[in-house]
Amino acid sequence: MNKRYLLLLYFMVHLSVFGQTPAVVDAIDFSSYETFPEVQLDGKRYLYLPEANLLIDKVENSTGNMLSVIKDGMYGAVDKNGKILAAIEYDGIELKDEYKGQWYEGISYDYEFIITEKEGKYGVINVKGREISPPQYDGIEIINKDLIGVKQHGKWGWTAAEDGHVIQQPIYDEVRKCYLNDKCVAIYLGDKQGMAKADGTVIIPPKYVFLSNLYTHSASYIACSENGLYGVLDQGGKALTSTQFEAVSSLGDIDLIKVKQGGKFGAINTQGNWIIPAEYDQIDDFVKRLAIVAKDGKQAVVDSSGKLLVPFGYDEIEFQDAEGQPVFPAAAAVMAPISYGAELSEVALKEQAKRKAIAALPYTIYVQRGDQSNRLDWSGKPIFPPNQLLTTDPFIQGGKSYYRVFTKDLYGVYDAEGEEILPTKYHLPQDQYAMTTDYNLGGIDLSDSSFVPIYDGEKLGLFNLVQKSFIVPVADQKISWISRHYLVVTRKLQDRDYAYEAALYNSEGQCVRGFDANVYDYHPVSENFFLLEREDQSLQLINGDGKVVYENPSWKGSLRKQGFGLPINENQDAVPFESGLLKISGDQHNLFIDLQARERRFAGYTAVGNFYKGLAFVVKKAEDGKDRYGVINKDGKELIPAKLEQINTVYDHPNLLLVRQDNQYGLWSREGKFLLNLEYDDIEINSSQRYVRIVKNGKIGLATKDGEIVLAPKYDELFVNYEGDEHTWPVLVKEREWYHIVAKDGTIYPIKTQKKGAY
Repeated sequence: MNKRYLLLLYFMVHLSVFGQTPAVVDAIDFSSYETFPEVQLDGKRYLYLPEANLLIDKVENSTGNMLSVIKDGMYGAVDKNGKILAAIEYDGIELKDEYKGQWYEGISYDYEFIITEKEGKYGVINVKGREISPPQYDGIEIINKDLIGVKQHGKWGWTAAEDGHVIQQPIYDEVRKCYLNDKCVAIYLGDKQGMAKADGTVIIPPKYVFLSNLYTHSASYIACSENGLYGVLDQGGKALTSTQFEAVSSLGDIDLIKVKQGGKFGAINTQGNWIIPAEYDQIDDFVKRLAIVAKDGKQAVVDSSGKLLVPFGYDEIEFQDAEGQPVFPAAAAVMAPISYGAELSEVALKEQAKRKAIAALPYTIYVQRGDQSNRLDWSGKPIFPPNQLLTTDPFIQGGKSYYRVFTKDLYGVYDAEGEEILPTKYHLPQDQYAMTTDYNLGGIDLSDSSFVPIYDGEKLGLFNLVQKSFIVPVADQKISWISRHYLVVTRKLQDRDYAYEAALYNSEGQCVRGFDANVYDYHPVSENFFLLEREDQSLQLINGDGKVVYENPSWKGSLRKQGFGLPINENQDAVPFESGLLKISGDQHNLFIDLQARERRFAGYTAVGNFYKGLAFVVKKAEDGKDRYGVINKDGKELIPAKLEQINTVYDHPNLLLVRQDNQYGLWSREGKFLLNLEYDDIEINSSQRYVRIVKNGKIGLATKDGEIVLAPKYDELFVNYEGDEHTWPVLVKEREWYHIVAKDGTIYPIKTQKKGAY
């Protein structure tokens, strides 16, 4: 007998004979690119399948939840935990799956199948490991989750994916997935194609060279081709038109079909009747029942009845939305693939809502003839006087459409009907970069407001489009919003270089605090309070009326340098007044004011940090003169007594604190409780790993970040499997002189070694 098979037989017998007694191998380790542990036995490298308790030579391929594996030249399939799905006894394995949209971890699959090959014949096994069909066919083609194409004696039919029973006897030259209807089958005889139902009933006989979906606004049809000409079928295969056209295609958000005949384009309805004669060089897709047509190098606009709305004579016509972007038919949403995948992010949802709001505003028709351009409303009426040389720049503010209208180098502002709001007398700045820096929104979304910046060369003002008046008159200045209701206007001091003075305005146009050469900036700290920063770096707290409500001679520091947070966590600083208290910095370490500007100190502490989610770090001097740390709530109650030697925040986990006392570590939650008590030699938290490594009495274990002990700390060494389940499992542990492989539930697999490192 071949030595290789003797070795394999020895190992398999060894495992089965000893049962729960672990088999001894030369070495075990994890690889950075393998799902399963690597094992060395008698000088050869293997992969170990924990669930199957089996050694294999390699993983050939993987997709979805399946992996194809090789052992002694034979193929099989396993799941990601190593459970056998297809026995390792085949000449070949092919993994097949399908999902919608872009792949992401945890995606739901439409189907997952394993195609098996043995002695030139093919079969199918599903992802649960159940054999649908043994290797008995000349070929296998996965059609969809319910149907499997099978080849026999040179012809194709199909079987049920549930149990493998034959639905359609093999009579076709080819069968494939049907893109016309995902519940049907694409059938072929020679180079001709058709469509059949799942039960084998022929809907469209295989006589067409080409079949493709054709969408109108409210229904879908099928474009077909034979003898070089095209026609239209309904979804039941009934001919709406004979194959008489040079081309057929969709025509946007309308129930018409574009056809080409005699080299010209026209349109028919879904009954096959002519609506627009075939007399145009081109017809664009309909948008809101209008379409752009071209003839003899000129463009026009027709309505859904074919009537000319905008006559020929323009060199260029474009449908645009209220932002001036080209628009496309709503029917495109039917034709485009549906977006599948994980839930949309907050940013994506906001952008989606924004695009929807823009689409709800009136569209316009941009027209150009020579060097003259204009805009028409959707009825074809000019918005601005015709035959004028002007450029229009649409924009949206406060949910309404407006235009910046340019004539030569001047601009003005007009409403959606073309009525003047600001005369055409303003200059854009030559430095375009200044437009992005001189007017600063500060991350505040004011798109629903009526405010718009007005530039005039190097000068800037703020205009209210609804009130049709300036909030801040045009001047040589910069404007920065600091909240939805307040803005800071800064301007250079004439007698000093690189020096500025600031004024505070509200959104009603009232100057709350005028320009002051000693005031450098304002900063919001709550809905009603602002910090006033002076040139000497002293700070004052003012209210929304500009009145000083708190000042302290020792309260100094640049807002830009000082910030508001101790290192509460690495991602987010404490927000001023977030817990109803504002820390007064400078030489004060334990001084706060509340929302009524009343001072407050916390007795007994040398320092108190900023409050974050109602909690703050505190510092107290111990008898040995060293600092000790604790945590209090905003009422002054000690949640962690100030006896700790160390408190660290946890990166990417702002709710967790790593604490140390008497060289023992614990894990504390900002909710006010210990998740892991102060009893560990070490606690290691890695943002890229799901589990926390805990060490107690020199032994290692694993816990969740919620404090649940998953593996008790009893191992001398512990190594996670980065390519395994949860990028962790199974783990490799050392207990005394032996290395074992351990599952998430604590199961120890029947294999061990005294050496780590299999390659």
